Amino acid sequence: MNAVYFAASVPPLFLSARTLLGSAWARLALLLWVSSPFLIALAATGLSHTSCLATLAWAFWLFLETRSGRRRAAPHALLAAALSVAFFVRPLSGLGLGAPLAILWVRDRWRERQGRAAAVAAFALVAVAFAAAFLGVQARQSGSPWKTGYQRAVEYQEENGYRFSSFGPGNFTRFGMVEIDRPLRALTNSISGWERLLLDLGGWPFWLLLGLLLALLARGTGLLWGVFAGGAASVVLINDPGIDSFGPTHYAELSLPVILLFVAGVREAAARLGERDKGPAWPRERLRALPVAICLAGVLTAWAGWVPVRWATLSQIGANTLLPERAVARAGVGRAVVFASYPWIWPPCVSEPARHFRYLRPVSDPELTDRVLWVNHVILEEDRAFMEQYPDREGYAIAWAPDCTVRVIPLREATAAELPPALPQRWW
Repeated sequence: MNAVYFAASVPPLFLSARTLLGSAWARLALLLWVSSPFLIALAATGLSHTSCLATLAWAFWLFLETRSGRRRAAPHALLAAALSVAFFVRPLSGLGLGAPLAILWVRDRWRERQGRAAAVAAFALVAVAFAAAFLGVQARQSGSPWKTGYQRAVEYQEENGYRFSSFGPGNFTRFGMVEIDRPLRALTNSISGWERLLLDLGGWPFWLLLGLLLALLARGTGLLWGVFAGGAASVVLINDPGIDSFGPTHYAELSLPVILLFVAGVREAAARLGERDKGPAWPRERLRALPVAICLAGVLTAWAGWVPVRWATLSQIGANTLLPERAVARAGVGRAVVFASYPWIWPPCVSEPARHFRYLRPVSDPELTDRVLWVNHVILEEDRAFMEQYPDREGYAIAWAPDCTVRVIPLREATAAELPPALPQRWW
């Protein structure tokens, strides 16, 4: 579905850029958005950032609609829905980028006389309904309406002694993923995240940074800088920018204000160059077109050189992390329980040259109706005892050979030498 969500982000991105920057510059924003290797790769994953980004894009445009002067309750209700869905999907991202919009919306309503009651009522009804749903889901998921799934996951790993965990006791603070206790470490991680975002978003980090600096000189960008500041504040203390090899996923939602601000910076550069005249060789029209030409050259250069190499590496990583699943498929395994090794990819067998890791097995659906249920291998005796709970399924286990091929072993035929006791631990 992420490809659909990414496509759904395109209309509000274009409409917002057209409202703020004009039609010509909206087309440039659209080009940069749909050609971003980071956003395209993100849309090919199952991560929730794409859907959050799409709803934030709609929220941004709907906020602009509430300022259009048309006295209608619908944009206010839809704005509340978009902000709520973004918060529902990723609370920290939704709060960071959505809070500036919500604060400005409140200020606008405070100053407004006509239609204020209808707008506030429409917004409040939708927001309260989503808030109740959010707290209900939290209570069902984690046992408390005030506890997120991330917090409960950390608690579970602690309760389980960090067995089969991708992190250890020192990875999280008492605030979970937020490094309030270790601000210097968080700041270092944040600098790394921004470097990666500038590189991965388009493949031309210097020009992207220069465009953002030029946007500081542009008029009418206060709203964009407000959203940017809220988003930046939401990530400055998180414990990592995202381990994914195609970009800093925890910074993905910041792509919205960054790209719009960059286009504002390009427009500012074009306007300033258009005020100069360097003679017949460099007339104003040519100077004015130079920043856009540099953008187009950056996109073409990235897609001709950097992106193919980067995506070839991603393809190798994907093939590597799918080795166990493909081995099970080739073995013709039917309805079964398959006991997985830990880490999922044995460390000597990770993909070169990136050496990207994967620790955890696939997650089965909550109803346990998948054709193959993946379970952590512990010891052979416990594996066989576990199979008594599933008499209608066959038991298998995967094991890594020295040449990094994956063997699929029927559990009833397995020996302790083939499946030694698991040693769940941190491998880095």
